[in-house]
Amino acid sequence: MEYDEYGREHSPLNTTTIRTNQSVLTQVKLYLALSRTPHGIIDMATPALAALLWSGTFPSARIVWLGILTAFAGYTTVYALNDLVDYRIDKKRFEKGLVPESPDDLDSIFIRHPMASGQLSVSGALLWTFG
Repeated sequence: MEYDEYGREHSPLNTTTIRTNQSVLTQVKLYLALSRTPHGIIDMATPALAALLWSGTFPSARIVWLGILTAFAGYTTVYALNDLVDYRIDKKRFEKGLVPESPDDLDSIFIRHPMASGQLSVSGALLWTFG
């Protein structure tokens, strides 16, 4: 067994194995983790507030839903693209045990770096990002 920087016991990750027998909900969580969805939802407040300040009034429901969809798609793509670009670096950090798990980290609500940890395939991440 190895110990992380917080003194917790854990076993080393095998980053070459991709789990394929996961439930649908677990797989959805991996894709949401790839996109750092909790963090993105908070970030969506910025364009909403900017639109509200610019127009001086609340927009129609149609515009609100279009804005939510657009902001969600944009933030989801940017965060997933970030994980794709940093894949090799993150994978090396996982192999060396340098990725701390903190329950207080917003980006770790689902799982931190699902590709680098070997829980999500690169091809699946590419499809999610560009889809």
